[in-house]
Amino acid sequence: MSQVMKKIDDRENVLKIYTLGRFLVKRGDTVLSDQSHRSYRLWELFQYLVTNRNKSFLPESIAENLWPDNDYSEPRQAVRTQICRLRKLLKDEEDDSEYISFVQGCYQWNNKQKIWLDVDEFERLYHLAKAKEDDNYLQAIELYYEAVSLYQGEYLPGAMFNEWVIPVRNYYRNLFLQCVVDFANLLKKHERYAEIVDLCEKAVLIEPYEEELHTKFLEALLATGKIKKARVHYEYITSLLYREFGVKPSQELLNIYKRIQAKSIAASEEMAALQQDLAEEKDDGAFICSKEVFRSIYKLERRRSDRTKQAVYIGSISPAVAEKQGLRRNKVMDDLEAVLSKTLRKGDVVTRWDEAQFALILPGVDEKQAQTVLDRIAKQFKAFHDIKLKMKALPILPDE
Repeated sequence: MSQVMKKIDDRENVLKIYTLGRFLVKRGDTVLSDQSHRSYRLWELFQYLVTNRNKSFLPESIAENLWPDNDYSEPRQAVRTQICRLRKLLKDEEDDSEYISFVQGCYQWNNKQKIWLDVDEFERLYHLAKAKEDDNYLQAIELYYEAVSLYQGEYLPGAMFNEWVIPVRNYYRNLFLQCVVDFANLLKKHERYAEIVDLCEKAVLIEPYEEELHTKFLEALLATGKIKKARVHYEYITSLLYREFGVKPSQELLNIYKRIQAKSIAASEEMAALQQDLAEEKDDGAFICSKEVFRSIYKLERRRSDRTKQAVYIGSISPAVAEKQGLRRNKVMDDLEAVLSKTLRKGDVVTRWDEAQFALILPGVDEKQAQTVLDRIAKQFKAFHDIKLKMKALPILPDE
């Protein structure tokens, strides 16, 4: 823990504001922020002032920027009412702290008040770590660890569609990516590859589509001899980028693939086939993948569902074929896989979970639509075999 952060932690009455991956305002053990509908505008105003803490605003400008759909007859009074509520809520009984100032007809955040703000601490730690790389790399590593641990996700995720948040959100996102890249480069310089694996594994959960993080992760896996894991992750990231964006592997990823291939001669034919499949895969139908890739996509979809509140269903399908009918069951499963590939949509994900069961991920459907999908599969499958299918679909639970 940095000395500045320790000093702030020692002051129990200091106002702490968390904005990365969540929104939380607390003083000591008391949480002040309330996400209920009744206080939504109050905390939206708070977020606006903190985000623009080096600017001042006329009340009319605040009302127009935050609540453009409301035609206030007295916008100054509407903003003043919210400011008064906010000041009262933030007031510390132990002193006369005033967090919001009114100067020359404008409201602004009072930067003279001591607070702890995660984005300020994150940025401070990153720049300090960068400056320490040459003269004290061990301290730099410690500072980098503190910095990346603060970045729990995008800036103010609850204000997803507010235009005034977007530039700031992009700024901290890019700063986080640069921080991870610089940290990984420092660790590589001192051959601490296992730590790069751990760093990038966590970073790609936050930024799953950032290719540079995946390339550094793959390079570190190869350096630590984890060839199988590198091969699985290469398959995952190339299929993910193709499925989501129609993007084929970049030259950098292809170069890493060649290194994986060179280190795993036994798997070279399999990987060459994979490379060909990725290059020729048509942009339609369900995505058939291995269990390892399925698990990774499941985690990604669960996080996305938690963030966007859009339903995602996971299903299972098993043909009612006795275990002793081994050869027939294999034929039935092959035919069922063909039906799934043809019947399901682009974006749906399928894996053969075991010898007698398929698992599915169905994004963007509700309970009724998920059942319709299962019924359609059963109907198509009946044209091949008069065998009952055991099927069910349940919503993916949010990540806790």
